[in-house]
Amino acid sequence: MKKFHVFALGMFLAAAATGCATTSGEDAGSVAANTIGSMAAGSETVNILIGKLNSDSALVRLGAIQAIGKLGSNGAQAVPAIIPFLSSADANVRANAAFALGQIGPKASAATPQLIQLISDKNSKVQRNAVEAIANIGGANVPSLLIPLLIDINPTVQTSAMELLGKFGTQSKSAIPQLISLAKGNKNLRQLALDTLVQIGPDSITSLTALLTSGDTDLISKATAALALLKK
Repeated sequence: MKKFHVFALGMFLAAAATGCATTSGEDAGSVAANTIGSMAAGSETVNILIGKLNSDSALVRLGAIQAIGKLGSNGAQAVPAIIPFLSSADANVRANAAFALGQIGPKASAATPQLIQLISDKNSKVQRNAVEAIANIGGANVPSLLIPLLIDINPTVQTSAMELLGKFGTQSKSAIPQLISLAKGNKNLRQLALDTLVQIGPDSITSLTALLTSGDTDLISKATAALALLKK
């Protein structure tokens, strides 16, 4: 098994360096990365891949990022080496780095601040991978880092922030005032803001109840529905 593991690693390095493709059209470096990731990884393998992150070849660097991600939590020691790639000028590199960190999971928490910055990235794939990575990594400090995004001028960023806050449930209760403000002032994001408050849970009841005297019939109707869900 160890010999095969070394062979797969060699295959990955050679394929990534040449940029060759399989008959199915899939990048051979990715195939090798999948092979490496499917096997138990020792620190020696991870260290080799970390070293390849400094390669002169962009394909080798990208393949190493992908391979580390395939190792899941076993690739945790590579997190500090992957984080700088989140700032790459190449959107594909940023997207792959975010995805790899998400695959590593909670042990990649050091990357959370940079991943949150990528929610505002101009590339939709980078945005999506960053959001998924943040959700996979978790952490009690995440909601406080997401709250400033609720006032971003980009509705897509606001939407991503609310979706993530909802996934953190009661841990996001510090976001209640900002979510109430969105529900009051932004009809396009109102329903999502209210849905997020429901996901946060009972801590939202007092603030939602206050909306019933707002004088806005649409807001009152939707707040009433949200309260009904919380009081079931």
